[in-house]
Amino acid sequence: MHLGETLLVLGALVIFSVSALYLNDAKFDNGMKLMETEFRITAVGIAQSFIEEAQVMEYDEVLITSAYNVLPDDFTAIASLGAEAGESYPNFNDIDDFNGFIQNIPTPRADYNVNIRVSYADTANLSPGYVNPAFFKIMSVTVKSDFFQDSLMCDYLFSFH
Repeated sequence: MHLGETLLVLGALVIFSVSALYLNDAKFDNGMKLMETEFRITAVGIAQSFIEEAQVMEYDEVLITSAYNVLPDDFTAIASLGAEAGESYPNFNDIDDFNGFIQNIPTPRADYNVNIRVSYADTANLSPGYVNPAFFKIMSVTVKSDFFQDSLMCDYLFSFH
């Protein structure tokens, strides 16, 4: 074997080695992305389960004991949004009982931290944080896990009907 052939073989080995390293790195990165996607899908499912649970509840506490001919001023005051005295999850009876709700949900693959906020929505632009009781409430469910960097947030708009 001549010097030129030896250099060609060495060059081919270097190219093959570098290609193998990049391929291995790409496979590892792809595996990490797939796992993160799995954890995010589970987080979406957790958020949706709380939203679906709230969908079957009354819009406001006042509607449990009175007729449906109420005005927004009759709804729960902003400072009182949250579970009433003696109420605890899973025995909530209206949507705003979830305000301030925090729970850790362990699964076989990961732990998820759930934080829920409920606020009135501005009737003009449906943005959260409206300062007066209104015919719209927004539930914001935030789910975090150590297995994805940021948090996942799902918002749902409830309307009084």
